[in-house]
Amino acid sequence: PALKVVFKLVNPSKASNGVMPQVRIEGLFNQPQNLMLPAGNMNGVPGTVEQAEFLSTQIYQNSPYPAAENTITVKFKLNVPIPGPSTTGARAMCGSIITISGLDGACANPGKLAITTGMTGLSYQAGVTSTDKSGTWDKDLYTLQLFTANNGLDTYGQNNEYSFTFTVNNPANGQSSPKVSIEMSGITIAKTAMTKGTGAPPANIFNATALESEPLEIRGQLEQNEFRVKKVGQSSSKPGDTANTITVTFASTVPLTKASPTTIITISGFMGAKATLSGSDFTAHAEGSTPGTFDVDVKSKFIFQWDNTKKRVLLTPQTSDTDASKSYKVTFVVTNPEAGQQSPEILIESSGIVVQPSAMDPAVTALATTDDTNTAVAGVAGSAAPLFVEAPRLILRKVDQNFCNAVKTGSAYPGDANCINIAFTPTVKVAAAAQNGTSTVIDITGLNGVVLPDGPVALEAVGDHAKFSDCRRNFAGVTYDCAASKGMWISSKNTLSLQVITDLAANTEVSLRFKFTNPLMGQEPPVISVGMTSTSNTSTFDISPQVLSLPTNLATFEDRTALLIKHSATFTTKTIKAETTNPGSTNKITVAFRPEFDLTGDKLASITIAGLIGSDTPDSTISLTGTLADIKKFNSRAAWKHGTGTLVVTVAPGETVANGADTTFSFDLVNPKYTQTGPSLDTIVISATGDVPIAATCMVKAAGGEMPLMVTAAKFTVATITSASQAAGANNQVSIAFRPDTLLSAARDSYVQVVGLTGSLTSDTEVLPLHGFTAGSTTADFSLSAPMGDVTMGFHSECKLSDDQISVNIDGMGISSLKDVPIIFSEGPAACKNKWLMVTDDYDGHGCVNTSTTMGDWRTACKAAIGAVDSIEVIDGGFGYTSGAFTVREGAGTGLEGTCIADAMGTVTSINISSAGSGYGVDTEIVCPSKCAANICQGTESTGAGGAFAVMTAPLKASLIAGRFHSPSGSLRLKVRNILSTSANTDIKVNLKNSLTAKDGVTANIFAGGATPISSTNLVGANTTMRVASLRQAVTHVCDGTTNCEVTNAFAGVPAGLSAYVLKAERQCNGEPTTLKISVAKDGAAYSEVTAANSIMNMSPVPCMNDCSSYKTVFEYLDLKGLVQYDGGQMKVKADITGTPTGIETDFCGEGKNIKIIFTMEYDEKDYA
Repeated sequence: PALKVVFKLVNPSKASNGVMPQVRIEGLFNQPQNLMLPAGNMNGVPGTVEQAEFLSTQIYQNSPYPAAENTITVKFKLNVPIPGPSTTGARAMCGSIITISGLDGACANPGKLAITTGMTGLSYQAGVTSTDKSGTWDKDLYTLQLFTANNGLDTYGQNNEYSFTFTVNNPANGQSSPKVSIEMSGITIAKTAMTKGTGAPPANIFNATALESEPLEIRGQLEQNEFRVKKVGQSSSKPGDTANTITVTFASTVPLTKASPTTIITISGFMGAKATLSGSDFTAHAEGSTPGTFDVDVKSKFIFQWDNTKKRVLLTPQTSDTDASKSYKVTFVVTNPEAGQQSPEILIESSGIVVQPSAMDPAVTALATTDDTNTAVAGVAGSAAPLFVEAPRLILRKVDQNFCNAVKTGSAYPGDANCINIAFTPTVKVAAAAQNGTSTVIDITGLNGVVLPDGPVALEAVGDHAKFSDCRRNFAGVTYDCAASKGMWISSKNTLSLQVITDLAANTEVSLRFKFTNPLMGQEPPVISVGMTSTSNTSTFDISPQVLSLPTNLATFEDRTALLIKHSATFTTKTIKAETTNPGSTNKITVAFRPEFDLTGDKLASITIAGLIGSDTPDSTISLTGTLADIKKFNSRAAWKHGTGTLVVTVAPGETVANGADTTFSFDLVNPKYTQTGPSLDTIVISATGDVPIAATCMVKAAGGEMPLMVTAAKFTVATITSASQAAGANNQVSIAFRPDTLLSAARDSYVQVVGLTGSLTSDTEVLPLHGFTAGSTTADFSLSAPMGDVTMGFHSECKLSDDQISVNIDGMGISSLKDVPIIFSEGPAACKNKWLMVTDDYDGHGCVNTSTTMGDWRTACKAAIGAVDSIEVIDGGFGYTSGAFTVREGAGTGLEGTCIADAMGTVTSINISSAGSGYGVDTEIVCPSKCAANICQGTESTGAGGAFAVMTAPLKASLIAGRFHSPSGSLRLKVRNILSTSANTDIKVNLKNSLTAKDGVTANIFAGGATPISSTNLVGANTTMRVASLRQAVTHVCDGTTNCEVTNAFAGVPAGLSAYVLKAERQCNGEPTTLKISVAKDGAAYSEVTAANSIMNMSPVPCMNDCSSYKTVFEYLDLKGLVQYDGGQMKVKADITGTPTGIETDFCGEGKNIKIIFTMEYDEKDYA
């Protein structure tokens, strides 16, 4: 039979592969024999030991709060049982130790740490019973070490879950869950990271998250600890209120601990608050079962401290930690500051359990307050915010007058006695100054009309008069010349200043009264205000001025309104009117007035009319006009002030402006140059001083064109235009008549401009002559001239008065010719002023012109005075001269005579003129006599030498009677050289050459510029001006002869009354005549020669001869209507040739007719005139 031996061994603590055991039976067989495993053996070779390991691990906590007590739960499974140690046998070697490490931040007493719940068989040391249930805590390594008890963990069996809990305190600061590991020695299991958390938030933790189930995950790391509720408000916003309840509501995201660490909640920023609070001067409540309802008294839970220096509250939990799921409400009472302020920022924070400072949420509601009538009203939004304090005010502000000691009671009259009553209620205590050099002042401002001397004013013995003084309070040891019941009057500010010397209680009426004299003039009530300023250490605030009002019980008594002064007199008549609305015109202003009471010169009475704004009359004295009976009442001249439009008229001594009749006078003002509607209806006022003051009152202004200083836009009352010819190529005289309704003058830099005269062949020119002046006229209108201004004139040896020439300085003016330009003298001899001449043509192209012998009025007195020598200046007296008559060696003039005065050395010292002559210019030279002439002294030269003498003539200036013409725009501009009439037309005529092609009339306008402009006005008749007729019919006649020809019945049957008749002449190219003169005339009238001035002549030098089939145009576009006033019917033409006896050298055409002319008349078939 088989031998079976059974025995026990203790496996090793580490894994082992084992070995197959051998057997040797001594004596039977000496060599070891391998044993065989029986069938079904699942445990392997004897000695085989599995590797022990954790099948699962888990660790989690029940509180994430800083410094809170925290229960840690540990769970794990093993793949093998865990034996306990033994003091006997082999098991004494196999005790096991479980170590949990990485519990960073946990707080517990070092050494033995109780296992609060769960498995048995664990101990803080080896060799104890299974009921010990504890471990060893290492506070430095943050590890928990657990020894298996004597009986080990066998009873839990393999694959069973082991579970136990232990308790630690969390760290005070937030942190993330550390990495926690578990390991085992004895039965060796390497360090293994534990699975952390449960995947669900810890139970009974406010706002917990699943992450916070992980061990030692402490709030304040991922998100800072904070006050999730932090509200603050107040019960009163009234300044100085001693019972303002501050309410603070807070809740934190973590409990705030009473110990380990001790947490102090700090609420700061109560700037301006004043309080002396003990530790019991507060309330504290927590939310109960109903959120938001603070019905649990927790005052004993906190220690309360008020720091009046730093304006803060300190709250310290003392009985238990705060509950993070609850809100707490704390109240305490402070005194508001007297000065108004915005709510300061209130901060809440904690130490111990650290919560960083953050701003609390101020209340945004409006607290009840009172208005100026002390009626309860809602305050401003946000007034419930802590320490928001309304500005201190003076409410129930009242002011009235009661005519004390008045001669005329019932109303305030000018110059009478009066009293002002003032009452107000401060909303805060107004403290008197409490130290030297400070003051608290109540100012009553706006007392316009109070007549008092500057300085102290006695307050009437009513109300609170004794609480005020006229200067700062008397202090001990300091002497002031002050007394109670006084104020200080400051006339420059219309202010009564009151020094407060006794405190004014809050919400208590203050009243006072003072006497004064009414002003001499009536007035409407001013706006009276009361305010306070302080430099006192006891009242560190100001109260801005606030308006005082009539007491409601006096509302129906208008005369009690403070400083409403009756107008003791008025003007029963007060009218004003004007004469013209023309801009810039002299305007006669007429006023009529009647005072309610007499105004006398003996009382220095004066009348002031103000508000005549806009006149161009400068500051001056103005004469009055009117009937003698009225104007003798006043000084002859009145004072005028331009800036204010004020006229002051003074009653003459001994005279009276009576109240029984109107007084009327007039005066002249210059109207503004630009349009204005006249001063507003309330602007022109009349007032008076003297016997009875009369306050300024509005005058009654005339309407329409008689409204004073109303200026309407200037205009042309007449603006017409006509033209003389519609013939193509004709010299067309354009006539323009206009009349402004305002003054246009040289003094106003006025100019007149016509635009739209387009389509002419006339080139641009600076001097387009004006025409239409009668030869020798002394009344011609030369009020317009060329825009470039006056030119200087004179004479020289190449341009002589004796040759009817005069030199005009036109250098640099862009003028090529002065032909046909009238010239009028503006500066020179008195005999020449405003005399005129006419330029016939240019003499040399450099300004020397020939003048007409028939046109102008300068040939009498002016011609004899022009170019006269004013003086002869000695530049160098030379030597060898003697006194005697000088001779004129060079010069353009005649009649100059005089004497040289020489000294004993032969030096000329002066030259006297006995006859100034005329016609002299800058190149005039004179020669003084020599002491010894050559023919007397047998010398070859005269002895006089070296003399230099300057001949001076009076300056001579003139205006060119012409306009600047710009052809493309058809613009004609003329300068006003004196004054244009507003009562008669100004007529100008200019010649413009018509175009060669038919065209419609133009649209022309006229305007004026300068200080008094006139806007553009259409010229009536412009639609036919510059029109060129369309020549649609032609009639031809031939005139031929030997040396001349004449046709006297030409063009019979041409219709009359048409707009244009134009003649053209063509000469047969036979022989070439030396000259050819053609003349035309109406039947029965004298002939007029055709010239380049009245037609377009063919000036070509190319010969026309020996070509009898050809004809050369002699002239064309001859305006018959303009030259000979032809208007249809018959006319006559003739032609004459001169040269050789026969007129031409050779008759190439052989007909015996040396001259043959074809005349062609063209005319319009319709009259457009």
